[in-house]
Amino acid sequence: MAAATEWNKLLADALVPDPVVSGLKSLGYDSKASFNFESEEVFKAFGKHALVTKKLVAGVSESDWTFHPMLGKLRQVWQACRPAQVAPAVTALALPQPGQPGVLAALGASSSPAKLTVAHRDKMRRDLEAKYTGLYVTEASLPSMSLLQLVQNQCTQKAWEWLPWKKLLSEKAALELHSRRPRSAKEDAFEQLLLNAGGGFDEEWDMTCSRPPKSPVLESALTGWTESAETRIAAGNMSAPDAEIAAMIRGAAPRTLRSLGDPHDFPALSVVPESGDRRLKDGCGIQSTADWAHPRADDCLREVRVQWLKYIKEWRLPEHLCEHVSSRSSDPLLSDGEIEVLREGLVSYLRSRGFRCSSHVEPGQPLALEILHALLRLSGDMDGALPELLRDGVPTGIDEPIAPSGVWREVDVPEEVKGELHVFDSPWKSGLEDPELLMRMVQADVDMGFAEWLPGGLPQARERNGDRCAAGRLGLVCKDGADPRLIGDSTVSGANGRCSISEKIELPSLADVVDFVSRHDDEVWVGFILDVSKAHKRVLVAHGERGYSLFTVVDEDGQTHWLVYHTCHFGCAWAAYWWARVGGAFGRLAHRLLRSPHFLALYVDDLLCLLRRQFALPGACVLVMLACGLGIPLSLHKLRIGTSFRWIGWEFRLATPHCHASLPEDKRSALLQGLSSIARQTVWVSRKSVQSLVGKLVWFTSGARWLRPWLAVLFHLIHKPALRFASLSSCQLQSLVHSVDDQMRVRKGVRGAAVRVGWVVLEAQGSMLRDPEELLHCRLKNGRAWIKLADYDSSMVMVNEEEAGVARFLRGLLETSVCVPLVRRELKGLLCAADAYAEGDFAGLGGWWLLPGSKLELSAANWFSLRIHRSDLPQWFTQSCENGGLQQVICGLEALAQLLLLDGIVQDLGHDPTILNSALVSVRQRCDNMGFVCAAAKGMSLRHFHLKVSHIPGEKNVWADALSRGEVAGAAGSWAAAACVNGTGDLGDGCGWALAQKLCAEAMTNAVQPVCTTTSSIPTLCLLCGTFLCCNSECCRREGEGGQMMGEVTQHAQVCGFGTCIFLQLSNSLVHIVSDGLITCWGSLYLDGHGEEEYNLSRPLYISELRLQQLTQLVREAAFDFESRLKWKKLIFV
Repeated sequence: MAAATEWNKLLADALVPDPVVSGLKSLGYDSKASFNFESEEVFKAFGKHALVTKKLVAGVSESDWTFHPMLGKLRQVWQACRPAQVAPAVTALALPQPGQPGVLAALGASSSPAKLTVAHRDKMRRDLEAKYTGLYVTEASLPSMSLLQLVQNQCTQKAWEWLPWKKLLSEKAALELHSRRPRSAKEDAFEQLLLNAGGGFDEEWDMTCSRPPKSPVLESALTGWTESAETRIAAGNMSAPDAEIAAMIRGAAPRTLRSLGDPHDFPALSVVPESGDRRLKDGCGIQSTADWAHPRADDCLREVRVQWLKYIKEWRLPEHLCEHVSSRSSDPLLSDGEIEVLREGLVSYLRSRGFRCSSHVEPGQPLALEILHALLRLSGDMDGALPELLRDGVPTGIDEPIAPSGVWREVDVPEEVKGELHVFDSPWKSGLEDPELLMRMVQADVDMGFAEWLPGGLPQARERNGDRCAAGRLGLVCKDGADPRLIGDSTVSGANGRCSISEKIELPSLADVVDFVSRHDDEVWVGFILDVSKAHKRVLVAHGERGYSLFTVVDEDGQTHWLVYHTCHFGCAWAAYWWARVGGAFGRLAHRLLRSPHFLALYVDDLLCLLRRQFALPGACVLVMLACGLGIPLSLHKLRIGTSFRWIGWEFRLATPHCHASLPEDKRSALLQGLSSIARQTVWVSRKSVQSLVGKLVWFTSGARWLRPWLAVLFHLIHKPALRFASLSSCQLQSLVHSVDDQMRVRKGVRGAAVRVGWVVLEAQGSMLRDPEELLHCRLKNGRAWIKLADYDSSMVMVNEEEAGVARFLRGLLETSVCVPLVRRELKGLLCAADAYAEGDFAGLGGWWLLPGSKLELSAANWFSLRIHRSDLPQWFTQSCENGGLQQVICGLEALAQLLLLDGIVQDLGHDPTILNSALVSVRQRCDNMGFVCAAAKGMSLRHFHLKVSHIPGEKNVWADALSRGEVAGAAGSWAAAACVNGTGDLGDGCGWALAQKLCAEAMTNAVQPVCTTTSSIPTLCLLCGTFLCCNSECCRREGEGGQMMGEVTQHAQVCGFGTCIFLQLSNSLVHIVSDGLITCWGSLYLDGHGEEEYNLSRPLYISELRLQQLTQLVREAAFDFESRLKWKKLIFV
């Protein structure tokens, strides 16, 4: 009787309804003893039997019985029926009061199911946040305080008892442990990588470790650990004890197979601002760069990244990603539940940082806009207003110009809008030829919510939008090897012409990849390709402006159907702009989240990320998780990862000794086919096909830049007119005179003559014409005259011998597969210059060079001096100066001198293995002829060398000029003296000044200052231009702005270096830097025999090449502000 009473009370305390109590008793469960199941598995079997099979509660099905409230109540009864576990008494630990979470809840031992569903987890989180306002559930906000309190109290009460862990294993678990197979080395290394990246650890049990340590040792270890608990909790997580304490706990002879991952995150890196090198375009805005080899911003998303790296390990995402890539699967990489976990984690983290948001997705578009908005605000992003625009619908720029956002470069918007809006009621011919395919593709857009059918047609659209309607024409683009694409032409409707956008987007190119790999060619990079599915159509358009996106479809029965797009369709002018802003926001967040060294660029909807090999898979998974968390749909079958991949039309190979990019086979075949059509002379080809071919070659030579000069001939072919001949009578000639303008272009037709409007009159009876009146004086034969005309609008052009030769040359190169090197090494430390001289029929070429690593002495320089006559040059070179001297082709002679200089440098470098193993070497030369400098900037056809020509003033190019004039004898003395007196020398970019100051330093110490004509007590040399100055001298003081007196050095810094300049004091060999009113002492370029500075110049000094290189690098990168050792002082009078 007592047992039955106790059983009824237990059921009543658990709030079990009377019908269920009766059902349990009918099944034989009438006491605590009958309900004492052995294990969790047995209880679950009972629960399913009672709820699903016996239907003790109505409405419970196979799919929801595991989380039905009745199961939780029965679990409470079952746990109360189980015998109590023997545990040491703890008096200092207070028991939780009813309604308060206890220690077991904090340790995760709750009454909820072993595997929580998303619904359970969300309910638990919301309940906790409702009870404790201001608390948001994150790993940082809920450290294991309860566990630490329990350990502390048990240590204080000396309640510890060592129990070998083997006794806690069941027989089944022990057999399973013994049967474990050792992991392979490859799996071990890979998993250890993920563990180290995510800060987790995987501990394997040691079967031989069964000897407990002594009790005092264990007490001391745990006490030391708990004393630092407050510090660990303040850091947001609880790390493990150090190695010494861990060794005490394990025993005298432990054997550890795994340890704590160190570090907890990708390697910590300091923020480095963008250097003086060219900013690499990443398609994410003008304030963003693709080069994140060093972090460019603060790590505000570290906690998110660390948590996601743990998810990567738990969910085995790298393995799934590799399977997706190998099988090209379209299945989701992350399940809906995992995506919900990511979003809820982001929401919790953002709320803990003070941003109110949720994971709600607005209808009509896929993005979690509240999360995106909070992330942009947290990171201080430049486009924080974008989510609000996406929620309400973006403007089209037709009603009023789209305001600048600051993401892209602002451009002028025309004040007057051109063009009218039109309405077309039929698609293009491509859509009419295959109406079934067109209807199927349009229906797919309707099914995905991008568009809506309009049963009422155009009247229904006008009812919605009034006069703000424009109907374009749909078309299909079908290419071999690619899926057909649906195009909505809004240009014919006038909508694109009326669109005004205040910014111009920029896209990355192959040159950005080349620059990045060249800067960091010591790393092995792995590429990851991520493609966004139907990117443009994911952006919602404002309700009032959707009338500009009307189209029609004609089905197989000939019936016309109207539709309107709610989102940006492919073919409208505003689609690319708005997706560029969305993609740019994603790219900038991806930069911050990845943090580890990488290159990331987004070309429209095609993202490329270059990652270090050891972080490639975790980094790729982080990008996928970010896209899924924000709701950006991915084309999963297009995911690629590896050292070989395709991006923006190029095939990249990063694993080869000479990493390169090459043309894919389809593009190479298309170019070969086009070149073959013009490879024969005197054949007529379509002008449109030549334009298409040249467009492809322009894209190709943007990578293979050394082939760009050859395209000049093909551009001539595009614009070359077709010749037309007409035999005209005298009357027709008079009519033609009144039909042409001053440029001899026909403006109106000639009666009875085959002369069309737009043709240009060239000759009459073999004589060139410059004036229309000359037509009346041409010689007639049999009363008629032959007129030659040029038709610049002809559909066909004829290929000449030169054009066919260029086509054959390019075709031969493409047949052997042209590769574009991705690594361009600059030949640093090279000093060189060349010059040309011409007078009458004679000319001279001269130049000098000093190889890297050579001594900075004139005797180490190599030079050439060549005198030539007009007869030595080919006829094509001198044909433009038949009536004059060679001075008329001085620009060509300068080019010849530079090429001779390059040839001499290349021959001297021919035995250098570092040069021979380089795919492309950048050589910097100097020239005083601006014509050749500008021509070289457009590109030169050089295969293995990239020639960069810098301009140097002619008055400073004295050595090369002397060599070009044949002045070789006594060159060393005369050149040094000239540089000394005139304050000039070969002081070009980088470190050219080094040779001049080395040769002239001795002479300058006793030289007369050119301004004050005195010998300065502190002679100073400007290392940027070579000017000789007085330092700290009243004789050259000048009055600056505001009446303030300044020294000659300060005034020269404002003129020479725009406020920043570098000076060498010859009296003590010290280098000083003046910048924006501040001055600092950098140090000396000269050291004594012991490698020490000697300011008094009492011992022989030698120039330090290492210090020279360091100073040169600082000058090139303008990195003085980042030198922490420099102590800046206010400039008073120098």
